Amino acid sequence: MVFQELAPWRRSRSTVRPGQDDFTLGSLQRRVNRMFDDFFSDFEQPAAAQMEFMPRIDVSETDNEIKVTAELAGIDEKDVEVTVNDDVLTIKGEKKDRRDEKNQRMFLSERSYGSFSRSIALPESIQQDKISAVFKQGILTLTLPKAPAQEPRAKKIEIKTA
Repeated sequence: MVFQELAPWRRSRSTVRPGQDDFTLGSLQRRVNRMFDDFFSDFEQPAAAQMEFMPRIDVSETDNEIKVTAELAGIDEKDVEVTVNDDVLTIKGEKKDRRDEKNQRMFLSERSYGSFSRSIALPESIQQDKISAVFKQGILTLTLPKAPAQEPRAKKIEIKTA
């Protein structure tokens, strides 16, 4: 191998093999274009991705109850529905876009909107008829009281002789 073949600026077209990096000006231009495309593709999300909304929730437990809190800032109480079905707690709702876009140009929009549904499996020991919900300052707090623990009943089985 000749030393000139190792220097990328001295290569002739015939010495560049397929699969090797091509150090031509066209290659550099393609790499720079790809870099800018990758950078700006983060800002050009499809409308469906921008409209996704999923509230954050916290679930905590004490000896007597389970608490579920959900951040629902910007959502009206009437747009939220809470149900319990087959030991699954479901919080559904919709965050509506209330922007007035007349006579304004949008430069940046990071808020998200749309319908959401969060489901949480509950232990069987929840008293479903005593679940309470409070909506205050954009936070939904659900209190799920636990059923009293039932102590296992011990029963002595009489053994009969045959």
